[in-house]
Amino acid sequence: MKVQYYKTHKEYPDFNDYKLRVLLRDEEADYQELLDTYQEAVSIAETYIQKDIARTVNHWVINDFSGEIAVIDEGYYHSLSAVTFTDHNNVSHTVTGSTVQHNTCNFELHLPVTVNAKELHVYFKTGFDSGMMPKDFQSAIKVKVCDLYDSERGSYGLEKKGDAFERYLNPHVKRFFIKYE
Repeated sequence: MKVQYYKTHKEYPDFNDYKLRVLLRDEEADYQELLDTYQEAVSIAETYIQKDIARTVNHWVINDFSGEIAVIDEGYYHSLSAVTFTDHNNVSHTVTGSTVQHNTCNFELHLPVTVNAKELHVYFKTGFDSGMMPKDFQSAIKVKVCDLYDSERGSYGLEKKGDAFERYLNPHVKRFFIKYE
């Protein structure tokens, strides 16, 4: 079984809190530069924990799928958009009535029928809406925004880089991955 996945769109949580925190110190701060810095900080945090924080639209393609349960190796599941499959006669089908069981690291897609498919397509969203992001993620992103925008006030001390960013995120780091064969 071969798996391909695509991340097609990101919706970043509202960054007004981050903008205001920096603007209080720097009245000349450029809005677009701050927005870019915030989005970069979110991306760095996502790379560190190996999971989406920003709301992300995903499309997984599982080749040669057979069964009723597909394990999707994406954390912070939000919602299922659609499930389709192409059978071995190249006919496309839509699957309705699927259910999901999720944890912070992955989720199981339970199909209502057994599917034998050349390709199973799963469209879903991961990440957090504005206002729903856990506080430790917010704190880590604030630290990283300061590091990137104004290193003198971020996690860098006079002699060495601090570890506040990592300490906030370490409990959320993905420590195992599913191997698809």
